[in-house]
Amino acid sequence: MALETSDVIIVGGGIIGLSLAQELALQKLDVTVLERGQIGQEASSAGAGILAPRAEMEEPGPLAQLLLASRKIYPEFVKQASSRSGLSIDFSITGLLSVALDLEQQTELDRKKQQQTELGLEVQSLSKEETLRMESCLN
Repeated sequence: MALETSDVIIVGGGIIGLSLAQELALQKLDVTVLERGQIGQEASSAGAGILAPRAEMEEPGPLAQLLLASRKIYPEFVKQASSRSGLSIDFSITGLLSVALDLEQQTELDRKKQQQTELGLEVQSLSKEETLRMESCLN
């Protein structure tokens, strides 16, 4: 029995794992991708392509900077993935709507707004009426 080797083994055949595999293969590395299920059907399909770094930011720091840098280069990544795969990727950049239903939640939203403003992000506070115009099904 011959022993097979690879320069790199990637665990996970989602969009990130496959993109990494492709980039490494373009660098002339021998890459093996391991996936327990169907390619692209685990986290990639569950995440629906949503990249929402603002939702994950708890405080300024290295993680916040990484999330912001990733968000900045993501449109080019989508463009390259579409070009290389020949698949049309439905991509748009939209905002994130966070709603406070009580005073405690409002305090938390105010805290996040302050943090994100300090990171240089555009953040808006909406009135109840403005929010309902955007999302009429809220109650």
